Amino acid sequence: MDIAIIVYAKDKEDAFSEAERVLQILTEGEGPFLAYYTMHQDDHPALLAASEEGRTLIQERMASTRRDLFHNLDQIRYGLLHLSNEEIWANIDKRNTGIPGLKMRGDAGNEFVWDTALSSSFLRYLFQCAGAYVGSDVYIYDYEGDGIRDEEHLRDALDKWKSSPGERPPSAQRRLGDQVWIVPAETDN
Repeated sequence: MDIAIIVYAKDKEDAFSEAERVLQILTEGEGPFLAYYTMHQDDHPALLAASEEGRTLIQERMASTRRDLFHNLDQIRYGLLHLSNEEIWANIDKRNTGIPGLKMRGDAGNEFVWDTALSSSFLRYLFQCAGAYVGSDVYIYDYEGDGIRDEEHLRDALDKWKSSPGERPPSAQRRLGDQVWIVPAETDN
């Protein structure tokens, strides 16, 4: 899975080092990813976030996160229309409803196939995906390893947490000469 990490660094080398630190957070212990790959400068260049290429990468990763959230929400809406609270609680699968593989078009305009008929366990999985802060439905991360899921968090990450100094996370402390970088990476989940 292609992701990107926003970091503060003095130069490209420092940006890769900071991204490596974040990727270790995302892959160790109970992290959402099993491994990360190809942190080579040739394959995955660190980009200044303010550059045209950097802004494009950020927009692409945010669009992917938004797309996946909307896709999950569309499927959740459909499942909630057809499964009662009791059926979800009892983990009932309505596999013989006559509608397996039903094609649906969600509010976001994307088409999906409810290929597990009406599976309450799959619906619960979709709830988890829609609420996830990290993992396969989040494509951009900040310097703490937190998934960026909305425009406000993105602004905070890009603006180096312009809140009062006491509210900044420790790794967001501004160092003299730091710039904001976006570093792409590949992960396995």
